[in-house]
Amino acid sequence: MAVVTVKKSMIPIPEGIKERFLLNDGDKVTIDVAEKDKIIVSKVEDEISIVEKCFGMWADHLDIKDTDKYVRKLRSGWRRRLKRLGIEER
Repeated sequence: MAVVTVKKSMIPIPEGIKERFLLNDGDKVTIDVAEKDKIIVSKVEDEISIVEKCFGMWADHLDIKDTDKYVRKLRSGWRRRLKRLGIEER
């Protein structure tokens, strides 16, 4: 555990932790309250990285010939479910 001093609303992250979690200067993090005296700092994934990670995720599913058709089928019951739950569609 490293002890650091907060200065000007900034919390320095020790080098070992930055290396372990692949944090670089300029990366964004979220700070959440875990308990009354604990916080959780999490790295914010870049939106492009998330898209890149998801790109082609259906490629190895040989049983799905037409991904657009498959997704439309998955979504087909949404309206009925929303209505049954009393949720208005936007």
